[in-house]
Amino acid sequence: MSDDAEKQYEQRFTLELPRPRTNPVEWLTVKSDGPIVVVGANGSGKTRLGWKIEESGSPQSDRTHRIAAQRALQMPELCRPTSIDEAVAGLRYGYQKGNISHKHGHRWGSHPATHLLNDYEALMTSLLSDEWAISTKYRKDARICGGVIQSPDAKLDVLERIWEKTLPYRRLVISSGKVEAAALQDDATPYAGNEMSDGERVIFYLIGQALLAPRDGILIIDEPEIHIHKAVLTRLWDNIEAERPDCLFVYLTHDPDFAASRRGGKKICLRDYDGQTWDWVEVRSGGELPEDVLLQILGSRKPILFVEGDKNSVDFEVYRQVYANYTVVPRGSAEAVVHSTASFSKLTDWHRLDCYGIVDRDLKNQDDVENLAKLNVHVLLVAEIENLFLTEEVLRVAASRLKFTDTDELVEKEKAIVLEKLREDKERVISAIAASEVGKRLRYFDSKAVGAQSLKTSIEKLTASLDVDAIYDEATVRIQTVLEKADYSGALSLFLNKGLLPAVAPVFGYKDRGFCDLVLRLVADKDNADVLDALRRYLPVLPVPVTPSPQATEAPPSRQPYTPAPPSSRS
Repeated sequence: MSDDAEKQYEQRFTLELPRPRTNPVEWLTVKSDGPIVVVGANGSGKTRLGWKIEESGSPQSDRTHRIAAQRALQMPELCRPTSIDEAVAGLRYGYQKGNISHKHGHRWGSHPATHLLNDYEALMTSLLSDEWAISTKYRKDARICGGVIQSPDAKLDVLERIWEKTLPYRRLVISSGKVEAAALQDDATPYAGNEMSDGERVIFYLIGQALLAPRDGILIIDEPEIHIHKAVLTRLWDNIEAERPDCLFVYLTHDPDFAASRRGGKKICLRDYDGQTWDWVEVRSGGELPEDVLLQILGSRKPILFVEGDKNSVDFEVYRQVYANYTVVPRGSAEAVVHSTASFSKLTDWHRLDCYGIVDRDLKNQDDVENLAKLNVHVLLVAEIENLFLTEEVLRVAASRLKFTDTDELVEKEKAIVLEKLREDKERVISAIAASEVGKRLRYFDSKAVGAQSLKTSIEKLTASLDVDAIYDEATVRIQTVLEKADYSGALSLFLNKGLLPAVAPVFGYKDRGFCDLVLRLVADKDNADVLDALRRYLPVLPVPVTPSPQATEAPPSRQPYTPAPPSSRS
């Protein structure tokens, strides 16, 4: 490769990070074309890592500017400009006559990881001093020129433009020594800067800090999402980054959605901090799992549980309460749960986390259940998660909470409704079971056959082996047996019908989703032990998590596959 070609692929930024798990600290160079995002859970050492990069003696401390997560947002009503050099020194070092050696004691009060950063006045003073210096120079240049020259932008002008682009329903009103805000209407009365909302003030603050960072500097932002609505968060940082292309932005966050929004750079997952060393790994792109999912789970200290649905689904609400010691990650479909569990389990060089999945039974046969168990994916004892709410144990908890005195009669009435619904829908249910079984057997078609005749022979052999009548008869016997024996648990394990919960809701005095919403409220209630115990009777028993030591190198304990008892054995 030529020198020109090498330069073409040369990455724009470098950041020196403490090499993982080294004490004393060794530095490792991370190269990036864009921002570097460090994602980690609370307590994983993000803030202390930010200070380690910034502190005097680190390789890049002289051009690093850090914005703390703990920051005061009292915006002064009035400020006076001063010498621009002194003003900027006051902002960067906490002392107008200072330099980098003063940063630890003056800017951070000798507690750089925990000190409440209170520098809004220093920020305002720097911005107004910059405007004053530029305005003074502009007037002198105009006099010397003797004509009209283009007015340069001060940092306050740029800040105003970004602020109004981020919050298009507001405008800034900047006058001598004072910053106010107003609605867009020309006759709207301005209000003082210290009366802005938290969001308006923090957006002003962050833009100003970025504009005043050193040229070609490293700007570290701890928890960039604080006080800012997600609707404007991405737009804000896109605009700021575009205004400072010379700077490397380093974000320290626990929000995987924000981390995923920072494109074109590197993602670092910070897994642990033992007081001296950091345990981190670079997140590689282009893997089998989406980046936002990787960022969420690699930063977890808990084992991972993949489930169906999304964050607004019944699945997520139930599983995050029942499996509170796990990081529950919704993945949509059952296929996505299986794929995610298998994919994450392979990434053993990235993590030391146990990983499991849970999917609905959804007409799976015993072979399906056993094959999924080999992948650490467990199957519910009921057809779908909503059927958990119809189990006798959950019904009794609901009746007790609603103060019904005739609980036995109530439960029997509800059971009768479900069994009658199954009787009415018998042919459709039998057909669905048979169709599912036929579909599974069709997987055995020899798709590797070569030539038209071979393909034809393969399909003829497969169809000849398919006795649809026998499969349908077997499904009929299963459903008929459930109905004849009034096997309620068996019905819940086979009956896929989203209309069951609305059908039984009137028994408890509710309509439509009312009963489902009641159970969800009970699940989320602080006194939820009774309903969680009821649900656990039909859910897989997962290992009690043990948090690994950061220095642990031994293999995780062997995982025993979960083999549920047949549904009919549960009362």
